[in-house]
Amino acid sequence: MRHVRPAIARTLVVLVAAFACASPPASLRPVGAGARASSPLDLCATILRDPSAPAGEQALGRLLAIWARQPAARRAPLCDGALALDAAGPGSYAPDSFDALAPADAFAVRDLPRHRREGAGVAMVGLRRNRQADALEVHYPPEAITRAICALAERGADGVVRVRLLDSLHHEEALVGGELRPLAADFTVPFAALLARTSELSASWFAGFSSEHPTRAEQLYLMEPYDPRKTPVLLVHGLASTPLAWAALTNAIWGNAELRRRYQVWHYLYPTSAPFLYSARALRRRIDEARALLAPAGAPELPPLVVIGHSMGGLLAKTLITDSAGAIWRAGFTRPPNELAGDPADIASVSDILDWTARPFVRRVIFIATPHRGSELAGNALGRIGDALAAVPPELVSLYTRIDAANPGALAPAFQRELTRGTLTSIDTLAPAHPLLPVLNALPFAPGVSVHSIIGDRGASGPLEASSDGVVAYASSHLDGVASEKVVHAGHGMLRDPDAIAEILRVLSLP
Repeated sequence: MRHVRPAIARTLVVLVAAFACASPPASLRPVGAGARASSPLDLCATILRDPSAPAGEQALGRLLAIWARQPAARRAPLCDGALALDAAGPGSYAPDSFDALAPADAFAVRDLPRHRREGAGVAMVGLRRNRQADALEVHYPPEAITRAICALAERGADGVVRVRLLDSLHHEEALVGGELRPLAADFTVPFAALLARTSELSASWFAGFSSEHPTRAEQLYLMEPYDPRKTPVLLVHGLASTPLAWAALTNAIWGNAELRRRYQVWHYLYPTSAPFLYSARALRRRIDEARALLAPAGAPELPPLVVIGHSMGGLLAKTLITDSAGAIWRAGFTRPPNELAGDPADIASVSDILDWTARPFVRRVIFIATPHRGSELAGNALGRIGDALAAVPPELVSLYTRIDAANPGALAPAFQRELTRGTLTSIDTLAPAHPLLPVLNALPFAPGVSVHSIIGDRGASGPLEASSDGVVAYASSHLDGVASEKVVHAGHGMLRDPDAIAEILRVLSLP
């Protein structure tokens, strides 16, 4: 981090309050301690008497919690074998999938609306440490893997009560006693259990903004098991923020039965100090890598992708639905790539940053408070303070330094000094006068993409055209010709605003 006075560092808090939108983790606390005092023997008797009765379902939840607390090697048969845990099938979990199981009604949630579904079985939360045992687990949150589960017990013809651990985001209903019934589920408690473990992530925004070597690198996270039947909705946060900004929206999507069936939630995390085109290159790479992992050559085609970007995250998303067609390159260089000298890998790397094609699988984008024409805050004194604290990745600086050394005069004058000295930051590229913004704005959106805008208005007097969310003016966020534009009475950090969330859910419900 560049050397700055403590007073400047304190002022960053004001800047972050303006730009960022990181939600505090939800609070989760246990309740009903007395109900958990029953012995396993008593619980077995209650379950075996009538596994589908409310008392039997409650006893099942408590018994599974006791069983899961035992080390895996010491987990004995339940109820002396009279109760059996079925092996995993489509949309279900094996008995040893989790380090802990607990009934969802054993917890109270604060800071998030609680979304539940009444039905057969008992709503459970499953949790295990993310051991990153395979390539897919790398794309799950490192804090923990938590899942919404319905534990469903039925007595078989042989008298044995068999229990299935069903994924609540995969199964809305199931045959119970020959009758199709909705399944009990709690969609908020498992998410709150994950959020309760994100203190390191909550603090990581500062390192992601001010450190040359942030503790958290860019990564795409699947927030639920991958389901090829569902469209991924990818949420991209803004400057000096983290995916925690999306806590309320993620919970709202899972709380909506229609959207729960149609979509799976993905989050994207990235350090936010670098120029946004550098971060956009990383986003495109991570999406391409994830899709290659989920659908290797010869596999069925993956579903399309919906992307929602807040603030600077919207500018990253913009590169997914545009073709740069050499326009950005011509703004940064005086010569085409094939006329540059130097390491071909360096030239290819710069080309990846400045030259891209639209991803044809991105079918819808929602821009939220996106500074398409920059933010006055980025260019004023407060923005200069933030700029002094922002740390540009050393690999980006050295890349352009090598290119400049091998090709004197090839970098456009507007970029040469800042890029080679490592002083061109994300805040610089968000200033209204920055030469890249009009070039990016002139790029047409790819055909067939549905584009939507949500814009904040803090309610100051005057015409809408002169309004602002406190950070980004309406005139900067507005786009002509979009499928819809919604103005909400909220500030820049609007991701918990009920009207903003309602508009996102409305757009996601469109065909």
